[in-house]
Amino acid sequence: MKKRIFAMAMTAAVLASGLAGCTTKETAPAETTSTGTSTGTATAEPSSTYTIPPRPAMEAPAEPELTGVDVNNAYELAKFYLELYPYVKATGDTELWEKYALPECEFCQAVVNDAKADNETGAWMDFPYEILGEAGFTAQGEFDYRIDLLIDRRLVKYYGTDGLEETEPGQHTVVVGVKNVDGQLLVRYFDRLKPELFGKVDL
Repeated sequence: MKKRIFAMAMTAAVLASGLAGCTTKETAPAETTSTGTSTGTATAEPSSTYTIPPRPAMEAPAEPELTGVDVNNAYELAKFYLELYPYVKATGDTELWEKYALPECEFCQAVVNDAKADNETGAWMDFPYEILGEAGFTAQGEFDYRIDLLIDRRLVKYYGTDGLEETEPGQHTVVVGVKNVDGQLLVRYFDRLKPELFGKVDL
């Protein structure tokens, strides 16, 4: 059952210090679990006949109908932005991704840069997932709300120029920092953390 938590208070300064060591490389990373085991990416050796399969025909997710700038609307934006990620990785279309991202969002820009590179070769990614839990926090500092989305990520397949790369299923806490800019909610921060950090005030 999906769980949702809202209206917890925190400061963005605490979040920023806790994530100082995170990278902005946006490909699906290897992750060390709480048991100490590691899951990672396997690359199949391309055959002499390997070609990148055609990208799937997909429609962009519907933009959220935001009615205000409170934490509930911030959640709607965060959920939509997460839905955009598989779409961008599969199609290379970054128009909506860029529309809702602030220039300061390093991960957001990394996604755009990788999409541009993939567009040159036709490479693309299949990134299926399911949301298991949601948590929202009001914040002070670089953004006004922090939204945590606990996701169950299925087998990820990246069809690149060097062959098929597969990343084993796993769980992540997707953290989205949302900022109110002159009455418009925009994404200031986006990253994926370990699942056990979901809903934790102090990261």
